[in-house]
Amino acid sequence: MESDACFAVNSDMKTPGGNENCLFLNVYTPYLPEEHAELLPVMVWIHGGKFHQGSSSCELFGPEFLVAKDVVLVTLNYRLGYFGFLKLNDPEAGAPGNAGLKDQVQALRWVKHNIEFFCGDKNNITIFGSSAGGASVHLMTLSPLTKGLFHKAIIQSGVGLCPWAFQIRKDYELARAFGCKSNDDKQILKFLQQIKPQRFIQQEQSIFPVSQRMVAEICTATPTVEQPPLLGSFISKKPECQMATGNFHHVPIMIGVNRNEGLSFLNAKFFQKISPQFIDNTLLIPRDLRNMLRTDQQVKEFGDKIKEFYYNGDCPSLSNLDKYCDYFTDVAFAQKVQLTAKYYAKHKIPVYNYCISLDTSINGERLRHGTEYKGTNHYDEITYLFKTPETPCIIPHTPEAIGIHIMTTYWTNFAKYSNPNPPTPDDYDAYINIEWKPYTLQEPFYMDIDKKLSLKQNLFKDRMEFWDQLYVEASIAHSSLR
Repeated sequence: MESDACFAVNSDMKTPGGNENCLFLNVYTPYLPEEHAELLPVMVWIHGGKFHQGSSSCELFGPEFLVAKDVVLVTLNYRLGYFGFLKLNDPEAGAPGNAGLKDQVQALRWVKHNIEFFCGDKNNITIFGSSAGGASVHLMTLSPLTKGLFHKAIIQSGVGLCPWAFQIRKDYELARAFGCKSNDDKQILKFLQQIKPQRFIQQEQSIFPVSQRMVAEICTATPTVEQPPLLGSFISKKPECQMATGNFHHVPIMIGVNRNEGLSFLNAKFFQKISPQFIDNTLLIPRDLRNMLRTDQQVKEFGDKIKEFYYNGDCPSLSNLDKYCDYFTDVAFAQKVQLTAKYYAKHKIPVYNYCISLDTSINGERLRHGTEYKGTNHYDEITYLFKTPETPCIIPHTPEAIGIHIMTTYWTNFAKYSNPNPPTPDDYDAYINIEWKPYTLQEPFYMDIDKKLSLKQNLFKDRMEFWDQLYVEASIAHSSLR
């Protein structure tokens, strides 16, 4: 019997569910120590859900596909929403932020100390996650609290640089919405602790309305930079500053995106306010870029540049949704993911970059919601790694079976060998039949993961170069007006 999930909004985005007594993890092992002398690689999964949804439930993340490859799988819960990410400014109040991330750290400590009882190798631990889970994994590589707790990381479709990962703070607005009139952080915390969790979850949805959000700001409470830094701070410097200076754990990295992540922004649950027929180009500018612009004229020019690049003179409409989806793929996910890969590679870390193009009947979003679309949506890769209640009987040699084989082999090979490739030439097969070369600044290889694999270079080359240049121009404009 599984433990309860942490308090969170349910998938309908309206009703709350869960329990405050929720900090549990699941361990799945193919053997116990008395059955198998050799310790196995450990893979620790951190679920996504915009930092305010989700759980480690075996219904969502069934272990069958991965454990069959002789690894020990751990999935974990962590506090969500304002239960996990409330931040108050007074250090003495005891709410400096990032409690949910510290839950993840504590789970890793438990794994380090106990996993040998489950035939797991405490000296070979891989952390992996997707979306907010991917951002969590990325931030784990930056935190001093995680030193020695893992040995490699797989970052799927999200990093701490994404516009949704460190949103503007609304903590004090939450307290005021409940009627708290105190300006003393200790009193504010005490006040909030009296609120029933169900009311907490319902209220947090209303304090950051769509009208106040900028592009791709899809979360409620999010991670934060803890200032002033204290003993036990999870992160006390901006992630991009740490990445630029190499101030992170130098472990092997797998990192990438799904080809059509932006399809998710056609779903109203993502609270985006840019419709496919938008007319205000300035809405296309993400907050970090907008903050670098000093005049209304610059804002207009940059908005026009973004619209022109993606639409090439066309008017945004329902007939050119591919352009809309490409834009959201880049602004919400790919641009920052690829920038992060570049930072890792700059500091000579082994980096394996990928783009998932699998498009079969078990793509995650299609399987969960029954919607039809062409492409590989955000979170679609999950059902090639984990069994879910919707997973049908997988027939050998079908596109679905091939996708599961490729994904689970690459992911577990990386956990075993710090390299996704088969360990010897004899271990290649009909589907995994080419070498996945590492990403470097000189040769930015990536594996296009589809039913037929392709090793390519420069993922989304023109689009990534466009954004890189846009940030350079914004930096120059920012400096010129100081």
